[in-house]
Amino acid sequence: MANTKNNQRYQDPETKIKQAYLHLIAQEPDRRVKVIDLCQTAAINRATFYAHYYDVDAVAEAIQQAMMGELVDALQAADLQQVFTEVLRLIKSQRTFFYHVFVTARSAKSIDVLQTLAPRIEAARARSKSRLFDYQLAFFNGGLASLFQQWLEQDCRTPIPVLVDLLLSKVSGFEA
Repeated sequence: MANTKNNQRYQDPETKIKQAYLHLIAQEPDRRVKVIDLCQTAAINRATFYAHYYDVDAVAEAIQQAMMGELVDALQAADLQQVFTEVLRLIKSQRTFFYHVFVTARSAKSIDVLQTLAPRIEAARARSKSRLFDYQLAFFNGGLASLFQQWLEQDCRTPIPVLVDLLLSKVSGFEA
């Protein structure tokens, strides 16, 4: 049987590589992960690594795409309380990855947290009497990314319901 992408023998090394990447960034968040590090941690050879990924950045991108897919799913909740709760649960459950994204890599700007809520935001924009709506939205999005950073830096110690209440108090105009 050929090692195709749907074959378990093909998928196992991919899983090992992703787990190794997350393990390495959890150990040393500021360290630049190298192919040799991934191969040693995943107990695979370089040929196996390159059969699955072009470089280390491709591993990080694959993990980010998977996590962002889960984040998008969380943003589909019926109301904002549920949205915020699900997003915070996801961040807490995958804190190693999100710590790397929001704290270590400081790439929070690349993740427009509110982008998936576009229909709700457009409805709120239509109802808004403020000419400054887009500025308020940008400010909130930046604040949300900063909140995630702060929470992750504090090892997610603040209970999720407390943060949800804080967020809900700041977004009264976004409910459709």
